[in-house]
Amino acid sequence: MINIQNSIINGNLNNLISEIINNDNKEGIVKEINNNIYQIAIIDNKIKNENNNYSTIDIGECENKLRNFYNIPKNISLILFKIDFFLEGYTIPIVQY
Repeated sequence: MINIQNSIINGNLNNLISEIINNDNKEGIVKEINNNIYQIAIIDNKIKNENNNYSTIDIGECENKLRNFYNIPKNISLILFKIDFFLEGYTIPIVQY
């Protein structure tokens, strides 16, 4: 997780983020690694899940609070990085974003 955060801060993921912003696919980019699902997508009040194989997040009013707190205009896309951890013995994933 820290490596991904550092990659975002250092600009190493700029091409990937540009691809997400310019793509009409509301699911963004989804990768499954070691039975965990990693997703980077534009926040459009709801992160779409057309395959129903991972969690869906409806951030609702949270988007407005983030925009107000950080003074982010509506015309700038917000991007969410989400991980669904599927742990043995649990019937639902642990979701981190």
